[in-house]
Amino acid sequence: MSIQTRLISSIAKVFPDRISGNDISFLSGFADEPLSFQIAYKNGENTPYRPLYIKVENDGCLWEEYKVAYVPVINAVTLYPDKYYDSHSAGLYPDILYKRQGNSEVENEGYYWQKIMFEKGEKHLINAASCWQSLWFTFGGKDKPCKAGKHNIIVNFYDSLTEELVAKESIELEFVDEKLGSQRLLYTNWFHCDCLADTYNVEMFSDRHFQIIENFAKAAADTGMNMILLPAFTPPLDISVGKERKTAQLVKVTKTGEGYEFDFSLMEKFIKICQKVGITHFEHCHMFSQWGSTSAPNIMGYENGEYKRIFGWENDSHCEEYEAFLKSYFTALVPVLEKTGVGKNVLFHISDEPSSKHIDNYKKCREAITPYIKGYQCGDAISHFDVYKEAGVQTPIISIESPDMSKFVEDCDNCWLYYTGESLREGNTNRLISTTAPRNRAVGLVMFYFGMKGFLHWGFNYYYDKLSHGVVDPKVNPCNYGNYPGTSFMVYPDNDGTALMSTRMKVFYEGILDYEALCRFAELTNRQTAIDFIEKHFGKIVINYCPNDDLTLINFRKALNEEIKKYI
Repeated sequence: MSIQTRLISSIAKVFPDRISGNDISFLSGFADEPLSFQIAYKNGENTPYRPLYIKVENDGCLWEEYKVAYVPVINAVTLYPDKYYDSHSAGLYPDILYKRQGNSEVENEGYYWQKIMFEKGEKHLINAASCWQSLWFTFGGKDKPCKAGKHNIIVNFYDSLTEELVAKESIELEFVDEKLGSQRLLYTNWFHCDCLADTYNVEMFSDRHFQIIENFAKAAADTGMNMILLPAFTPPLDISVGKERKTAQLVKVTKTGEGYEFDFSLMEKFIKICQKVGITHFEHCHMFSQWGSTSAPNIMGYENGEYKRIFGWENDSHCEEYEAFLKSYFTALVPVLEKTGVGKNVLFHISDEPSSKHIDNYKKCREAITPYIKGYQCGDAISHFDVYKEAGVQTPIISIESPDMSKFVEDCDNCWLYYTGESLREGNTNRLISTTAPRNRAVGLVMFYFGMKGFLHWGFNYYYDKLSHGVVDPKVNPCNYGNYPGTSFMVYPDNDGTALMSTRMKVFYEGILDYEALCRFAELTNRQTAIDFIEKHFGKIVINYCPNDDLTLINFRKALNEEIKKYI
């Protein structure tokens, strides 16, 4: 009885009926950089059950091991489908990563007439079938560094019924004797605390809720997310005019005869938990309503002992009472940021996605809070250059689909990039479940080339449908938001309150690591030398550059690492 296996890159994809990607035998990275690869496997005979266990041989490197699981995609494409999709059809797509123990002890739990070896304590067993499946391996990283040099990794597959070695794959990993160091790119995906409360049916900001928040924040930090949305007040996002999301407000507000009092204890707890898992920067929730900044956000508070809404859609964004509140709030907030060690590592938001018709209103809102946040970064997601210039947006966070992208990169030296995911244009980098993995990883190359300083996406764990209606399990329905597969989330909620990582999340992090490697190269030489190196391999890059295959970026990183060796 035979097992078929193939060792492939992390930016290949394994479908039940095919493998999209090339075989590899070598990867290289920095000493503090994780290196990932996959092994696809299937039963060589047409039988539905072939239990396996594996043993990994290496010379002391630590690793993480995952079983890749499929999700049912009912709609694969967005409004403008191009060729950079794995398929335009519905089907089973690989995305969920179920973490395995790695080199588990095996024992016989079979019947007296048949031996069956099981991996002790392993929740995610391996059973080969007549279709392709895959395992994901990640070696090295900041928490699990491997010694500099070359390492030969061997993965052995054993038949659980016979203990016979039925397949073997090997790969050489090289870790350059140099570290990327602290991450330069600021990276945030909007972290939705209300979605976690509803998904797990727990009280908002209860002890159990904070445990879940910590679990999800750690998954984010482990894959490069160093900034997190801070819900001082319920983020005014993804709601219709006049409607409310579930209250997710960290700051306790009391309205008194003299003004306002604030209790920041929950905010301090949230910050401490996020810092504990590796988050270094915080993204303060928007202080005015979405798509126009016409109103105050939903803010709850106590007045005369009654807990009620004290600001919301009924309050004009420029009303005297709300402006007095803002002055009182920011005056109280700044000492808390210093006390918690956050300091100036905060991005403040005014209003999400203002358009040309909102410029005057947006400017007034910006002017209302600017006196209180001098020295801090302030920015918003926008698509149009005239809004950036006329509204005085300090840090423009530009849609990948912006028709004015060239104007932004020519005029602005601190712009960020953001994804929506709905109307993905020809070749634009993105990370939907159905778009190719090279399209995902290309983000790092593109951001470095065009001088982007940060990245934002609105969906880390958004488990509602449009305008915050319903609650879904993305393992069952990954197309919950407008039937766009995976646009609203990067992690899956496991039953125990932990986050299941996705292949997309890991591949995107590899794109960030490409960005960081190019930054390190520029530090060792200069930025122009790094740009020249990119153009030597790809020619002049356009914003919608997308590789056609997985080896393009892997070979580029290998060449870049070899070049960096010359300077260290």
